[in-house]
Amino acid sequence: MKKVFVMAAAIWMLFAAMFLPVYAAETDSTVIGTAMKINTDVDVYQEASETSEVTAKLKAGTVVLVTEDTGDGWSMISVNEIAGYIQTEHLETLGSDEINQEFEQIGNNYHMLFNEVEQLKKQKTQARIWGTVIAVLVIGIVAAGIIPVIKKNRENEKKKAETVR
Repeated sequence: MKKVFVMAAAIWMLFAAMFLPVYAAETDSTVIGTAMKINTDVDVYQEASETSEVTAKLKAGTVVLVTEDTGDGWSMISVNEIAGYIQTEHLETLGSDEINQEFEQIGNNYHMLFNEVEQLKKQKTQARIWGTVIAVLVIGIVAAGIIPVIKKNRENEKKKAETVR
């Protein structure tokens, strides 16, 4: 009886846990791997310090990928070929419209890249076709010039052989 009671309690707790709402705690820190927007023009530093070398400058509104949060007010970001540290206070989350614009831009870039690859494939196929056509024509021209010469040489050899008899 005791086993049945313990098993029933365990099952009840499992079901209860499945339906409990889960709330995420609000934090001031950035989430690694999140796309965020820069809210003001900023310098990108090589290290997490204002005395470090400035490697780039980014304009307000630039969307960056947060790759590290140092926990002391600095975040490592990357965008295109730029990577470095900026102060976390210059980052803000993207609104849904901005996220949609970013995805649309990514989609447009994908389609442009896809179209370029397709164009390159077509050009490669056309180059092979024209290469084959040119090779066949060259072989035909060479054959058209050599075959009559070979026939003429055979005829001359037959005439010489008949004359010698």
